Amino acid sequence: MVPEKQAGEIVGGISVKTLRNLRAEGKELLPTIEIGGRRYVCISDIAEFIDQRRPKSIPLTSSITALPVDQLPRRVGRPKKSELRKAMDLPDRTLRS
Repeated sequence: MVPEKQAGEIVGGISVKTLRNLRAEGKELLPTIEIGGRRYVCISDIAEFIDQRRPKSIPLTSSITALPVDQLPRRVGRPKKSELRKAMDLPDRTLRS
């Protein structure tokens, strides 16, 4: 058994306040046991909670790994310097002396 605060951290950074608010509303995420005025969660309940939210099947090989590098989906965010150099047809490390 682990304290409620630690259980929230394990599950994904859920604060104790959020867990308490959900319990008060009747939407308890994790079943708790009160011992000496403190709330505890069984490790097996945490494992079950995580397993319920895990995707049912995760392929060992995905179609992305089978694609050539130039056909991979675009990354989100700013491109790396090496990607910019490649797009501009510049040799590697042109910016450094």
